[in-house]
Amino acid sequence: MIVALTGFHAAGKSYLAQVMAESLGWVHFHKQNQMKVFYEKQRLNHLNLPDWNSWQVKMFQENGHYEVMSWLLGGVRNDQILVVDSLHHPDEWKAVRDFDSRAILVGIFTPNTVRSVRRDEGEDELDAKRQSYWHDENHRRCLLSSVEWSFVGSLSREELERQCHALKGYLDSLE
Repeated sequence: MIVALTGFHAAGKSYLAQVMAESLGWVHFHKQNQMKVFYEKQRLNHLNLPDWNSWQVKMFQENGHYEVMSWLLGGVRNDQILVVDSLHHPDEWKAVRDFDSRAILVGIFTPNTVRSVRRDEGEDELDAKRQSYWHDENHRRCLLSSVEWSFVGSLSREELERQCHALKGYLDSLE
């Protein structure tokens, strides 16, 4: 089963994925890190590969969000709970659901005052971009309308663990 995370920059998605992995034994699948692994493998075979940021943008522009996410999930085992960190586009969510119809989308929502302390300089602008990605090109679909569970990203670790166990209980009840 897949638990996919979405939220603004510095909302706590990666931290929550780490807590889920440590407290529940779920597998943390960091999308960007998986892409970097593939990029590094390609760099060994291609001398003229663009820098990481340009390559990543090009991958999504040329292939689309659905294809890139489908490709990333291609090597995933289906016998474990995978926490995908993180989704930013409805087409990525569609790829996840096509891969695993039981997948659940989890939103991490954190007050801006907390996120502003966590963010690096310049990430404010990235939030506006992220928000625009949450909608498909025709603004008919919004990623956030598919969120089935949510966390507050400013909770203590202890409270996040309690919430993770509540999510696990919910997922167990669906089976």
